[in-house]
Amino acid sequence: MNQNNKFAHIRYTDAKIRVKTSFDHGFIREIKTKTATRKWDERTKEWAIDLSERQTVLGIVKRFFGTDVIQEKNKPPEERRKKHRPRANTMAGSATTALDPDYTVLHLLPSAPPKLVDTAYRTLARLYHPDVSKSPDADTKMKALNRAYDSIKKRTRHA
Repeated sequence: MNQNNKFAHIRYTDAKIRVKTSFDHGFIREIKTKTATRKWDERTKEWAIDLSERQTVLGIVKRFFGTDVIQEKNKPPEERRKKHRPRANTMAGSATTALDPDYTVLHLLPSAPPKLVDTAYRTLARLYHPDVSKSPDADTKMKALNRAYDSIKKRTRHA
């Protein structure tokens, strides 16, 4: 086979390494003899092999196709970084944001819309109201909550 027609595409899924290559009898024979968890996917025309055999598969692909024709589509799962999505307008992931103490009492970011401020206040008031909560510091928490809510409301009215 002409060197220009050779290709090898490698992509990773959660549990498998998927290999799609140009046709090569030697490669197929090697994959069948050296890997135990292989499966040919007729629909996608690629080999699905367990990630535990990744090094073996990469060695076989490099031996038959060389390193210059291999295209890895994405990184293996252990090399991917987990993406954390902070929830909108809450304290999650807010270490870099300068926080207003009034919003901190309500467990919100300063960018929170007024409806969310009202909802947070009502929810926390139900938790910390001295008539409902058995906590000994419920009174001080409720006072801090009222102060913070009043302060935010005054600022939004005058803005």
